[in-house]
Amino acid sequence: MNSVQKEMIRLYAKQLRLPTFNNYEKVIRQLSVDDGYAQFLIELMKQELAERSAAGQKRRIKTAKFPTLKTLDAFDMARLENVSKSTIQQLASCDFIKQRQNIVMIGNPGSGKTHLSIALGMNACEAGYRVKFYTAVNLAAE
Repeated sequence: MNSVQKEMIRLYAKQLRLPTFNNYEKVIRQLSVDDGYAQFLIELMKQELAERSAAGQKRRIKTAKFPTLKTLDAFDMARLENVSKSTIQQLASCDFIKQRQNIVMIGNPGSGKTHLSIALGMNACEAGYRVKFYTAVNLAAE
């Protein structure tokens, strides 16, 4: 492949907004001799989709404006007195979003409300939902 062809691929990939298509040489090296053009195209598309999904997730997390990044794995379930682990797992599935329900967390300072709300928000971002984090003070002020 000559440099003119490489430049044309780069240009078309930019115009079509398919930046991972520029990595076509890497995909070619990973294919076997028996793979054809269809498999090549599938691998390129798979790579583009994965890249877009990761970028979308990063963008949703940034837009949510979490004060820190927390996960459910790092949350100590023993801190919760009145909420079961199964309830937290049910909330982590994001079904409450599909059903258009709200969650209000009330408790003493240090009980894990913020950690839990950030972790649930992170799960929602990973599931493809747009999230906006508010503390009660910020929400009231707005």
